[in-house]
Amino acid sequence: MFAGRLISWGVLETAAGAPSRVFQVESSGTVEPDGTLRLDQTVRWRDGETATRTWRLKADGEGRWSGTLTPDATGPVQAEARGLLFHLAYPARQVPGGRIEQWLYLQPDGRTILNEGRVTSFGLAVARLSERITREAGGTGATGTSP
Repeated sequence: MFAGRLISWGVLETAAGAPSRVFQVESSGTVEPDGTLRLDQTVRWRDGETATRTWRLKADGEGRWSGTLTPDATGPVQAEARGLLFHLAYPARQVPGGRIEQWLYLQPDGRTILNEGRVTSFGLAVARLSERITREAGGTGATGTSP
């Protein structure tokens, strides 16, 4: 799902649904020799801020994945693949007591992923994320059961 070059656009909203930040992400995904997916991302916020981050995920078996998100996660990233759904959860560095969960749905065209996310602080919802991710033409990795 994430191998190759991807581009996305999205919005971060308050828990009440008010847009708070708009962003674009450019990603480059590769599978390393040991089977680890490495996804390097550049996030550009509409307000001019830019950040980089790196995901590293490896299959644990039975549709489960684990890994890291540098520098955004304060602990391990846990994931599960079920058909066309990929669910991620991890502790968030930017939010005190924060946790982020994301539900990514591969669309029928095999190139588009819809990402819906929730940010919590000490268990209370503080923000939500909506994002549309598109793999550029010629990209690889269009499967429903693996990232």
